[in-house]
Amino acid sequence: MKVLNMITALVASLDERPMFQSLIALSGYKHARLGVQPATMSQ
Repeated sequence: MKVLNMITALVASLDERPMFQSLIALSGYKHARLGVQPATMSQ
């Protein structure tokens, strides 16, 4: 899912907590697969 699509989906799911949490988890999973580390995000 492209970044803009992910943002759109997140905003659309703000009133649906389970869906929002699922999308956040998916985003985290994808970041981890790309090798993104927590230290990278805090810079």
